[in-house]
Amino acid sequence: MSELLDYHIALNDLLQTHAPLHGEESVPLEQLHQRVLSRDVLVQHDVPAFDNSAMDGYAINDNARNSWQIVQRIAAGDQASKTLEPGQAARIFTGAPVPAGATAVVMQEMVAVSEDGQFINYDPAQGAISEGLNIRRKAEELQQGSVLLARHQRITPAAIGLLSAQGYTHAPCVPRVRVTVFSSGNELVKPGSPLQPGQIYDSNREMLLAMLRAEGFEAVSGGILPDQLEATKHALQKAAAESHAIICSGGVSVGEEDHLKAALQQVGELTQWRLLIKPGKPFTWGHIAKCRVYMLPGNPVSSLVTFRQLALPALQRLAGLDAEQARPWRLPARAAFSRSKADSRREFLRVKLQASARGLYASPMQQQGSNMLSGAAFADALAEIPPGTPVQEGMELVVYPLGAQFSGDALAEAGAGSTQTSQGDTLTHFDARGQAWMVDVGGKPSTRRRAIAQGSMTLSPAAFHALRRPDHASQKGDVLGVARIAAIQGAKQTSSLIPLCHPLPLTHVSVEFHLDDAQLRLSIEVRAETEGKTGVEMEALTAASVGLLTVYDMLKAIDKGMVIESIALLRKEGGKSGTWERGAGL
Repeated sequence: MSELLDYHIALNDLLQTHAPLHGEESVPLEQLHQRVLSRDVLVQHDVPAFDNSAMDGYAINDNARNSWQIVQRIAAGDQASKTLEPGQAARIFTGAPVPAGATAVVMQEMVAVSEDGQFINYDPAQGAISEGLNIRRKAEELQQGSVLLARHQRITPAAIGLLSAQGYTHAPCVPRVRVTVFSSGNELVKPGSPLQPGQIYDSNREMLLAMLRAEGFEAVSGGILPDQLEATKHALQKAAAESHAIICSGGVSVGEEDHLKAALQQVGELTQWRLLIKPGKPFTWGHIAKCRVYMLPGNPVSSLVTFRQLALPALQRLAGLDAEQARPWRLPARAAFSRSKADSRREFLRVKLQASARGLYASPMQQQGSNMLSGAAFADALAEIPPGTPVQEGMELVVYPLGAQFSGDALAEAGAGSTQTSQGDTLTHFDARGQAWMVDVGGKPSTRRRAIAQGSMTLSPAAFHALRRPDHASQKGDVLGVARIAAIQGAKQTSSLIPLCHPLPLTHVSVEFHLDDAQLRLSIEVRAETEGKTGVEMEALTAASVGLLTVYDMLKAIDKGMVIESIALLRKEGGKSGTWERGAGL
């Protein structure tokens, strides 16, 4: 107990000696955010609940035909009342139930409706229609009886939506952890009260209460403890009877007026006192009966650091997270500074983070004193410096984010949503902490945008000969016809395949293939257009990629050594950045 523990040893001890609270609470959806499941929640209903269309288009019976008679119309929410017979089609919309007898759904862009509106016609040059094309099969996402959300999972807004979609109104959770927070010291007064000579405002308690509530705990203010042993003992015992945990700040050092450590030893058990860290050396923990007690240093930065790095992970274990989930969130970064002086303790510097093409870079705040809360208030993260280690610029560090989103000077320099790189470019899909996000385009106007992408692949003579046959046929069908459809569908599904891309209403997609006999090379060129708020470069690039991958899939029985050599953007038009064109070929 007298030995100064290293931070990681102390953290592991806390995580291993804490466990989720016993019992279970049935929590309604509106109160579930940040709660932790006490047991698995199962899928009640198949998702999809029925076969449905993935596209606006036409459900058809008999893929080998080129023309079908339209016999019904099915929108989302309708029932598919008629069985399709061979040669029949149903006008269908995304999410609508697929009628019995349907063998595929053809995108509306791929067919032409007859003048009388009674038939649809398909150009076979577009390729063979595969079985089950664009049909979402029942239970392909979630199957009744399988695990929907697992035990120990923390509930997010998305998880609440998932529970709602399954018809749940409540979920079984670990009991909510109740934490009483004290500050200690005669010098402290409540904010808003007049200050007398020698007094300061109590900042730690409000800071700790705010952090606890942000993490979903029931946080209770215990007030300010006076520098009196008996009064401190009484307050701790009362709080222990009413709470699962107690957090105190101040009063755990070695001064004559620091009574918390002695009080805990007399009414409970002290497990560990003092750590080999900076700031936060006096951190102490123990328990009173079943109530956990964490005693933080009085200096506000020391209090913040030891709460986030030690007390909070322990509390997360009580709340239901497993040991690995409860560990502080950490990211790799590089030092944007150097420091020759090495400290004997493991240090947690307050740093600003800036994202670049090479990753995150950390720069220390000027105010590093354990009493200087302003340095922590404007910091993005804590940078861990191992004991006895000087810092060299570019050195790899571990950083622990302090908030949900870094502020970062890069946001101010590059505009909200962009991260400045060392070359002056912007990484629009990274925020200033280096985390992926979707750019907000809500305020942008819709404009005409175009993009051209190109790709190429080399084939063996046998595979190239298969493409040179009049019907471009393989054992799987018309290679280039299927690849053309796949490329168009890839463009339409870009936002599903690449999660940070916005869905776009495409107005035109064309796909052209070119065969180079001399080089045994196949090239693809895709042109995409939209009237939207963001560019179509990714749609064009995705289409080119999917088209060539489809060719590979169709011909891999002949040649598994085919090489996709390149995928590149040739030109883009529209938007704030105007027109861009590649200067040279691929």
